[in-house]
Amino acid sequence: MPAATAAAMVVEALRRDIVGGRFRPGARLKIQDLAARYAVSMMPVREALRHLDGERLVQLDAHRGATVRPVTVAFVRDLYGVRDALEGLLVERCAAVATDADVAAIAALATAWETAADRGDPHRLMEANRRFHEKINLVGDNAEALHLLSSGWPLILALRLRIGFGARRLDQIRAQHRALVDAIAARDPATARRVSAEHCASARDDLIAQLDRRGVIALAGRDDDPSVAGRDDDPSVAGRDDDPSVAGRDDPAQPPGTAPP
Repeated sequence: MPAATAAAMVVEALRRDIVGGRFRPGARLKIQDLAARYAVSMMPVREALRHLDGERLVQLDAHRGATVRPVTVAFVRDLYGVRDALEGLLVERCAAVATDADVAAIAALATAWETAADRGDPHRLMEANRRFHEKINLVGDNAEALHLLSSGWPLILALRLRIGFGARRLDQIRAQHRALVDAIAARDPATARRVSAEHCASARDDLIAQLDRRGVIALAGRDDDPSVAGRDDDPSVAGRDDDPSVAGRDDPAQPPGTAPP
């Protein structure tokens, strides 16, 4: 298998394993173990880890090596702060320029999300949410904002699939999506931006509450947790400062416009 093909396969497989919860936040990712798991040599694993570092699913550290990025309250707040700024810009622009066909498509995607929520399938729910926000953001038409918005969301997706939502969060999302559709249909950029900010803030607060309730934030990334501690004498750990194969970073390939609720 060509090296590039093998690296792409490891990216997909490791991303799927992280998103599926097989590797918890803070868990060490040893190159030798991953190479054995995915039946490849160590070089494609190194390439995959650099790529997923760019997606912020993985963290490369000179001493600790590669770990699944740990979660802190500050990280979640910062990530949603970026989302608030970027999605506010995009939804405001969307409300200003959306055609009737755009509005109809956005409304249909909101309905598709509601159907997925009623069925209780978390994977379909997250995919429906991605498509809803992606359509709004694409109509907003700012390529740089879309690129920046994609960074960090694979980790949030992984966490949402693991911990779910608070008791009233899905009802909140349903109402907020409909309010966004109404503001865009009314060609009201100011209201669309206000609703987007409320949607983002409530998503942030719910995620932090669920993480705290499950103990994820409290435990992730602790220096005394043996599951995340690195060993400087372990040559299989990715990201050591004496390993030239981990220098640099690939551009993230996360589809633009995604936004877990």
